[in-house]
Amino acid sequence: VGGLLTDVDCYLSPWPFSVASIECPFDVWHGDADTVVPLQVGQWYSKNLRSVTMTVKEKEGHFSLPIRFMNECLEALLEI
Repeated sequence: VGGLLTDVDCYLSPWPFSVASIECPFDVWHGDADTVVPLQVGQWYSKNLRSVTMTVKEKEGHFSLPIRFMNECLEALLEI
């Protein structure tokens, strides 16, 4: 429960830095059927980070995407 509460706090409290200051390459993976985190959250990161690649998978949700596309996600991470 502690990890979940920390995550919630991160989303409800101002961060001590601007996401625009992040300089490393960043991949955003999101399913358009995600009911846990809306697609608009991933789109916001995609618009506000400097060097971003956004991958949206149709008909995938919060838990199905990382399971079904684990290898693809890891390969993209290794390319970075």
